[in-house]
Amino acid sequence: MRGIATHTQAMSAQSSVVVGMKGASKAMESINKQMAPAKQVKVILEFQNQSAQVDMTTEMMLDAIDDALDR
Repeated sequence: MRGIATHTQAMSAQSSVVVGMKGASKAMESINKQMAPAKQVKVILEFQNQSAQVDMTTEMMLDAIDDALDR
């Protein structure tokens, strides 16, 4: 009898875990829709491009200033 009760408790616990996972999956799906990962990748790539452009512009300006001061 105890074996059956233990088995029933284990099945109940497993069922609770499944219900919890289902809720977590729905929450994650909702968050993914809100965050739009594809759009975020696009924004991050654009940020990287703009950051590189700023770095190059800064370097050119510093070189120009150094050249002007060296004369």
